[in-house]
Amino acid sequence: MTSLKATNRQELEAKIINKARNDHAFKQKLLEFPTETILQELGLEYEPNGFRFEVLEETSDRLYLVLPLSHDKIATLVNDGEAISDQELEKQVVRSQSRVIQKCSEARGHITE
Repeated sequence: MTSLKATNRQELEAKIINKARNDHAFKQKLLEFPTETILQELGLEYEPNGFRFEVLEETSDRLYLVLPLSHDKIATLVNDGEAISDQELEKQVVRSQSRVIQKCSEARGHITE
């Protein structure tokens, strides 16, 4: 088993997808219980009212496009709904991403192949 550490969202997604392609049982668990499965892989505790993941499998006739969180919603999350400049928003987003990357790197059970 090789320990796979994710340093950003794209890397985390790629590693989860790769594991799902190579491990049918993991793929089924990921599709049925996405939040619990991903958090377990990261060594994090599942909280019923916490953050949620949704996993969809594309088919030969169905593809998915994910729209990122809107500027207004990000501003609400990082500044309690108050107006925020683009520069401050960018700083807040970078800080948030850094915290997520750090949390992934520090997670006890890094994704394994």
